[in-house]
Amino acid sequence: MATKKARTSESKRAFERRAEVPKVFDSDQIVVIKTPEAKVFRVHAHLLVQYSDYFLHALNSGMKESKSMEFQLEKHANDLTVGALVDWLYAKPAGNVKKILEDVFPEAPVYDDLHINTAYRLWQLADYLKMPVLQNDVMRLLHKVSLQHQGSVNQVRWDILEDLDERSMLFRLYTTILASYAARLDYKKIIANGVLSLPVHVLEATICYLAGYHAHADKVYKLDELLVDEDLSNED
Repeated sequence: MATKKARTSESKRAFERRAEVPKVFDSDQIVVIKTPEAKVFRVHAHLLVQYSDYFLHALNSGMKESKSMEFQLEKHANDLTVGALVDWLYAKPAGNVKKILEDVFPEAPVYDDLHINTAYRLWQLADYLKMPVLQNDVMRLLHKVSLQHQGSVNQVRWDILEDLDERSMLFRLYTTILASYAARLDYKKIIANGVLSLPVHVLEATICYLAGYHAHADKVYKLDELLVDEDLSNED
């Protein structure tokens, strides 16, 4: 009897992940997402559920958010990252993701702080919301840019790096960038010219590398080693 009751309860879940990517207008249920800056985004619930374990669980949890359909995001969330996430959600079913992400992280200026911070924070927001497909789309772009610019340390955001778990794929990307950069440093020349004469970003890279941020000095991760498992189920 208990098993039958549990199955009945499970069958009444409000939201389920679908076997195929849903069309945008398959449902008219809307989730309201608020950022710390008080900007409001309205998103189709079935799209969020399709790609996010966080929302699949929350919308089926019975908590107040599942009834109000309103979520206040804080961690890694700002107007830019949430806006990029929403744009990605609507672009994904149509196959227009490449353009969306390149708008977030344009080729020029490649190292503009606003754009590079948005790209990294977007990966972290996707990690927090358990959206592995978005994480991997962002990582492919970040990896491509790191190859194009041969691991320039301008790509490393030090404030983000110090807070990363060493098991994070973003940490792996950073250490790969640092390894690539360190391999081109002429330490004898640096010592001869005086360490304090170095530009700040070069000094930061050198200190971080020697301090062990690059945990495996001989390891440069390939793209497939920087991608997370995209397997999503209907379990909440």
